[in-house]
Amino acid sequence: MSLYAIGDLQGCLDSTRSLLERINYNPKNDHLWFTGDLVNRGPDSLGTLRFVKELGDRAQCVLGNHDIYLLMVYCGLADKPADGSFDEILLAPDRENLIDWLRAQPLFLTLPERKLALVHAGLMPSWSIDTAKQFADEIGHELAGPHFREFLQHAYKPKHCGPFGELQNKLDARTNAVLNIMTRMRYCTRDEAVDFEYTGAPGSQPEHLLPWFKYPHKRAPGWRVIFGHWSSLGFMRSADAIGLDSGCLWGGQLTAYRLDEHAEKPFAVSCPAHRALS
Repeated sequence: MSLYAIGDLQGCLDSTRSLLERINYNPKNDHLWFTGDLVNRGPDSLGTLRFVKELGDRAQCVLGNHDIYLLMVYCGLADKPADGSFDEILLAPDRENLIDWLRAQPLFLTLPERKLALVHAGLMPSWSIDTAKQFADEIGHELAGPHFREFLQHAYKPKHCGPFGELQNKLDARTNAVLNIMTRMRYCTRDEAVDFEYTGAPGSQPEHLLPWFKYPHKRAPGWRVIFGHWSSLGFMRSADAIGLDSGCLWGGQLTAYRLDEHAEKPFAVSCPAHRALS
């Protein structure tokens, strides 16, 4: 069995299919991890959401900020995107099944026997893998439950400010912080305040910021975190992190990374530009 991690799809169904052909995906033997942001901005959010859902147990996905955005719009807690990229989902006859499936997806996945973890955006350096899993599971329980609308209304705001240590013992503040960190973070400071505004590539940021994966961390030795979300970063790999958002939506590539124990390898397909970089 091969495990492939795949970067942000954002409604690019044709590119997704092309990439699975490129890796010779075999549903009987292969398993897929998706970094989240299945929907929004691309040409076919409905088709992409259906496609990943229909892969069944051979595929797992973590929630990204655009997936949370869809849930917020569905609940009437946010305005629809002006480009209409959610309209087909919201009008689809299977919309309830799709939304129920999406909100049942986790924020964080682990494969302990391989020391692999999957998150959409990032983790705080002070979090152990167990701590991150605990925080994510608390939120996942609420999102998958019957009162998810009320939970999102009170627990998710677009931003949070201040060091995480000042928020972690206040449940609502911590929940909002964890949702934002796991789905939106790129940079943080040494005292673990997160900057959600700056989105440029590493090396271009203000001096007080570092990419979250560059800080010394408390994760157990040998663990690697796989993430997406950061198209200006592009594909990257280090000893303890692998970034997979290589700009599919923007005319870059859609990337898969084979996480076999003895044969790790990236695969990519070139993608048409559905959005222009501003």
